[in-house]
Amino acid sequence: MTDEWEEILDDYNHAKAALWGVKGAQYWHRDDEAGMYYMWSAYHKAMKAAEPKDHLLLARILAMVADECRLPPFASQRYEKYIKPSVEAYERAIQAGQQPTEKELDKIRMIERMAAYDLALWSAPYDEHVKWIQGHERLKECGFEFYDSSPIWFEHDRCTARLKLDSGKAIATFRFDNVVELLVTGDPLHNFVEEFCCGPSHPKSQYLTFNVECYQITCSSISVESVEIVETNVEGGKAEKNSDE
Repeated sequence: MTDEWEEILDDYNHAKAALWGVKGAQYWHRDDEAGMYYMWSAYHKAMKAAEPKDHLLLARILAMVADECRLPPFASQRYEKYIKPSVEAYERAIQAGQQPTEKELDKIRMIERMAAYDLALWSAPYDEHVKWIQGHERLKECGFEFYDSSPIWFEHDRCTARLKLDSGKAIATFRFDNVVELLVTGDPLHNFVEEFCCGPSHPKSQYLTFNVECYQITCSSISVESVEIVETNVEGGKAEKNSDE
């Protein structure tokens, strides 16, 4: 191994220790700041390194980045930039006589399968996403669409969440039951929905994952709790809301 790849290996090991822990450590805690620094340092150095590359180390670094960077809606970028190149680097490593473990090969293959599923889910037609929402027929009746709607209210307790979206034509309140994972990012009050995805978390999952811009909610069921049709009073310039509970 060259000095260049020794330095890359050192960064990768520091990233592993910070993000995934050290075998046998009794008081380990995850250090995102240090871990991300060393992970990206190893990645950029490995990508810029001259040939011949250490294919096995490159594959492991790419697999780490793919594992740590899982936020939607970047499924396509994650697959093309990290997952696919990692699988290819593992194949080159094996051809060169290097020996990755069965555990890491199984993990990257699982990540690849899940990424392929996510890509198919995100690229599915609009109706394929909406069908997982109970009462979705009411949305079509009042002209509500997720795209270009904006979040105006959100609440949750330990098991349930509610999200209200305003599409201009209608305001819909969605209920999420048996919530097992919840992620809110960005500035919900100033974001319009440009990305929408809804479907099973993985092919055999009993849970659904719902994504609209800065909200990602994983739960057992999603339903339309209420719809308010917005009618514009042309003369007064004010909006009146007719509630459809």
